[in-house]
Amino acid sequence: MKQHLAIKASAGSGKTYTLARRYIAILSRGAKATEIIALTFSRKAAGEIFDSIIQTLVLAASDPATAKQTALEIKQPEYGCEDFSTLLSQMLSSLHRLHINTLDSFATSVLKAFPNELGIPWEFSIMDEQGPEGQQ
Repeated sequence: MKQHLAIKASAGSGKTYTLARRYIAILSRGAKATEIIALTFSRKAAGEIFDSIIQTLVLAASDPATAKQTALEIKQPEYGCEDFSTLLSQMLSSLHRLHINTLDSFATSVLKAFPNELGIPWEFSIMDEQGPEGQQ
C-alpha cells in the first residue's frame, strides 16, 4: 500500500467513501488512528470523512454481512465483526488526538507547534476573511 495518497475528483465521485475505506485499511494493518493524517479543504468534508469512517466501523462491527463486505474492500478477508469492533474502540479512545482536518487547520497546528524553528513569532494569528483584518 502506498504511504501517501492524494485523491482529486469531482463532487459525487466517491472520494469520501474511498478515503474512509483507505483509513480503515491502514488501521487494519496496525497503524494507530493518531498516526494517520486525512486532510481536505473544507470542515464539512473533514466531518463527512470522519462520519463515514465511524459509520462504516459501527456497521461492520454489528453486522456479519457488512463486516464481510468491508473486509473484502480493505483487503483483509479474515476480518469479522470483532475485528471491526476493536478498530472502532481504538478510534473512539483517541478522538481528541485524531488528524482528520482541513489543510489550513493542520498547517496552523504545525506553525503553533514549531514557531521558533519556522522563524515566526510565537503569538501569531491567522488572518481570516470573517475577522477584523479581512473586513478592511
